[in-house]
Amino acid sequence: MRIRIQEGNPWTKVFDGLVGEIPIIGMFTGYMLNPHYNVVDGSGTTRYTLRKQPSFFGRKFTLEQHGDNEDDLLIVMSLIMMVLLERRRG
Repeated sequence: MRIRIQEGNPWTKVFDGLVGEIPIIGMFTGYMLNPHYNVVDGSGTTRYTLRKQPSFFGRKFTLEQHGDNEDDLLIVMSLIMMVLLERRRG
C-alpha cells in the first residue's frame, strides 16, 4: 500500500522559514506558526494527522489517528523520523 506524508498547509512552512530568519521576531515563530502534516493512503483517505503544538522553546507534536489502520508501526516510525528532522531544523 502506498502512503505519503504531505503538509496540510504548505504556506505555513514558507512563512515559518521566512519569518524565522528575522533576528528578534524569529524567536516567536515556534508559537505563532504551527504546521500540520497528513498521512494519506493511496485512495486519498487521511489516516493520521501530525500537528505541531505552540511552544516558545521546544517543539512538541501530537498525533491523531483517523480510523483503524493496519500499517501502524511503519507509519509511526516514519513520523518519528520526520519529527526528529523537524526538531533539528529548529
